[in-house]
Amino acid sequence: MLLIYPAYASYSNTETADYLRAWTSRGSGGRALQPTWLWYGSLLLPALMCAAAITLAYVLVPNMQVVIAGPGILLLAQVLIMQQHRIKHPCRWANPVFLGLFVAGASYAAICYIIKLSPVIMADSPQLNYLCMAVIVVLFPMLALLLWKDPGRVSQSRFRGDRRHSNQSDGITENRDDDLLTKSGDGSLIGGSDADVRHGCHGSGEVATIADVASGRLPQECFCGFCEIIMPERTKHCRICDCCIHDMDHHCLFLMKCIARDNHRLFVLLIVTMVIAMIAFLCAVYRYVTLVYAGRNFLEKVVAAVLTDSVVSIIAVGNVLTLMWCFGLLRFQCGMIAIGRTTVQNLQLLRQRRSLRYMSLRDQIVNVANFIVGVKRHCEEPCCDILSGVYKEADRKETV
Repeated sequence: MLLIYPAYASYSNTETADYLRAWTSRGSGGRALQPTWLWYGSLLLPALMCAAAITLAYVLVPNMQVVIAGPGILLLAQVLIMQQHRIKHPCRWANPVFLGLFVAGASYAAICYIIKLSPVIMADSPQLNYLCMAVIVVLFPMLALLLWKDPGRVSQSRFRGDRRHSNQSDGITENRDDDLLTKSGDGSLIGGSDADVRHGCHGSGEVATIADVASGRLPQECFCGFCEIIMPERTKHCRICDCCIHDMDHHCLFLMKCIARDNHRLFVLLIVTMVIAMIAFLCAVYRYVTLVYAGRNFLEKVVAAVLTDSVVSIIAVGNVLTLMWCFGLLRFQCGMIAIGRTTVQNLQLLRQRRSLRYMSLRDQIVNVANFIVGVKRHCEEPCCDILSGVYKEADRKETV
């Protein structure tokens, strides 16, 4: 049992953890213990269940598709409710079922439009058809780029700077060190002041070590016991990704990736594109039902669409629910961007019940504009720059 213990799930020496990971990949008789088939099965589960329900509905009861398609979708919902953010295996890999649900939903909506809706509404609403096709062409490459792009992983301790100011008021160590920088996964310098990074300010060039924490030059919370590095400012260790993330906003289960400094803007742009795509799809469904079931009143059209076009109806209902969720998420993200915070920072400040300084509408607009063009945002409070350490308490409470 020692060989399959998830060493990375607790504080441990990095070298020891590497040895344990290597041994866990070797099973008895040379068979690997890593659940590759379980992982891929979870990823494909939503798509396979939807495909089975659609196929059986069209083949067995084409005039009463809701009899099979409806229970199939309810069964899928029940399976998803029982899922957790990690697969049920000692390796504790991240659960890909939510990513599979997101990709399958977007894919089935696009296929449904191309095969069912587009041929019917093309002549009646050519502008709407062009809009839907354009959104489909843009959405999937954007999603692929977001899944591929590094969110801002931190693999090395930050550099030791010369300027440092500490403030112990309110029981919080405020380390406003503009020259403490680090290197991300792609080798770029991050941390400290973004302006200093862009102008090539590398501090003293010496890497901070645990000795700086032991001597009191840096607060204890700056040390990450998982990665064994000195974290830069605005950094949090994600226990699902098993790495430190710079300027982390949140971990998205539907993308199985952290949303942070390097992909936050692309994430918001993806949400906006999804909102446009779902509104266009719902408009296309309305035109489709109006044209196919012409000559009937509104209630008869709805009943006929549910019974004989259950796939279109179910995807439309899913789009309505997802659209409401995306509106709420987009509103929250814009609110956080306007006041210069990330989601994690906002939760920590609310937990501390700190008094917040009022930001004018002009400053909020400047924050949003700077975010769009990729310029550093204004911070609402000085403590927004030093929240890398105070995340530790939240990490300990997280269910792993």
